[in-house]
Amino acid sequence: MRWDQPSLTIRTEFFKPEKGQYLHPQWDPNDPAKRVNRVITHLEAALLQDFPETFAWCGSKIQIARQIGNAVPVGLAAAIASHLRRYLDVT
Repeated sequence: MRWDQPSLTIRTEFFKPEKGQYLHPQWDPNDPAKRVNRVITHLEAALLQDFPETFAWCGSKIQIARQIGNAVPVGLAAAIASHLRRYLDVT
């Protein structure tokens, strides 16, 4: 992950270090002083999916990760819904 690029797709196993691509963007392989060497947290993944910080998650860490990874980002869902609304009979 990088600060200056769009996020990767958040998958259900983002919390596993062996997945590599979900290392915190501060991780710098060329400068040991700047290494964080951690994956993104559940909160960071949820924020990337556009959930509010105060969203209440239920379940174990694995279940929550699955919920976050399977979610459609809030902004994307709103954009799709706004386009579909004109085709629905909404009164």
